[in-house]
Amino acid sequence: MVENLLAKSKKIILTATRRPDRLYYLDAPRSWSERAYPAFIPPTSKLEKLHRKLGHLNYSSIRALVRKGLVTGIVLTKEELNVEPLICASCTLGKMTRASFPLSESGRASQFLALVHSDLWGPAPVQSMSGSQYMITFTDDFSRWVWVYFLQRKNDAFTVFKQWKTQVENESSESLRTFRTDNGGEYFSNIWTTFMKGEGICWQSTTARTPEQTGVSK
Repeated sequence: MVENLLAKSKKIILTATRRPDRLYYLDAPRSWSERAYPAFIPPTSKLEKLHRKLGHLNYSSIRALVRKGLVTGIVLTKEELNVEPLICASCTLGKMTRASFPLSESGRASQFLALVHSDLWGPAPVQSMSGSQYMITFTDDFSRWVWVYFLQRKNDAFTVFKQWKTQVENESSESLRTFRTDNGGEYFSNIWTTFMKGEGICWQSTTARTPEQTGVSK
């Protein structure tokens, strides 16, 4: 989709020059911000150039390698060794961490089927003997009881869900109240959405790229 929009706009996004080694090198103006295009900015010092060539090895280790003569073919003057290079944007981004996910304040469900978590996994790299490649689970938040069903096709998930719901409600005399899933497309088909609304089931979906919100089913 993005490629089509760029093609229709006829805007030049990047240019490259072919060199004698038959490779194309991107023409990166220095006006580009290092934050947006960190890999395209030419190194400003020999130490920074070595940092990139050695797989982003830290500057202290590079200085130690050169000063102790542990590498051959690299010659740096005292001034070049002591220069203070720019902060490497790639290293900064690569070492960033995410804060711990806070515990839920809503607590655990107090009744059977008050909240059920579901997740669908697959396709498996190897089919089962019955031809199944997918697996869907339903986990009751109150009892932590887990139901597991194996599917031959991904679009069988809705049929299995209805069968599971009918069975478990008949056995327990309770009704499914809240259903929590990730944002997988299998849960958001028109037939599934219509069914959930008709049954009056509260449907909760997680925030994108936040599997912690449905961690019970993982």
